[in-house]
Amino acid sequence: LCDLWYFSSLPEFLLELEACVDGIANGVNFLFRGHRERLRIQRNHGSVRRQPEVLHRSVTASIAAGHSIGPFPSPPWANLQVHPLGLVPKSNGDWRIIEDASSPHGDSVNDWTDKLPQQYERWSSVLRHFSCTAVGCFFLQWDKADAYRSIPLREQDHHLTGTFVPDFGFLYSANMPF
Repeated sequence: LCDLWYFSSLPEFLLELEACVDGIANGVNFLFRGHRERLRIQRNHGSVRRQPEVLHRSVTASIAAGHSIGPFPSPPWANLQVHPLGLVPKSNGDWRIIEDASSPHGDSVNDWTDKLPQQYERWSSVLRHFSCTAVGCFFLQWDKADAYRSIPLREQDHHLTGTFVPDFGFLYSANMPF
């Protein structure tokens, strides 16, 4: 990253690179513009209520993987935003747990989060950035399972990622949950 910084002369690329490094170092800002002062707990979706054993297994795996923090017997913050959980079947017969940050419609975390327009860069443009680096630099690329889950979320936004599992407790994410 430092080589890209020193050898690039494109201001917009340098700004993107700086934002990326800052997000990795300090956590990503959710850009949430809604109310942060009150507790909100929403009921889980029917798929979760019908299959509590699948939910417990999925949440336990999420905690073991470092995707969720908890459980806590009571909300860890007075302003925790608890999203409804749902279960969606995966093609391999397993289940994917979803955190519905779009609920309630019209007043959800997603409704109050700024949207940043983005578009993919052409591969030729990416290669042009890397061609500006010094001799001896290398480039790695790979697909990572749960890629968003490896991106830290800034501490001021952890309370926006709450979930609740009956007979288990409250949880939240310290990394991007979706």
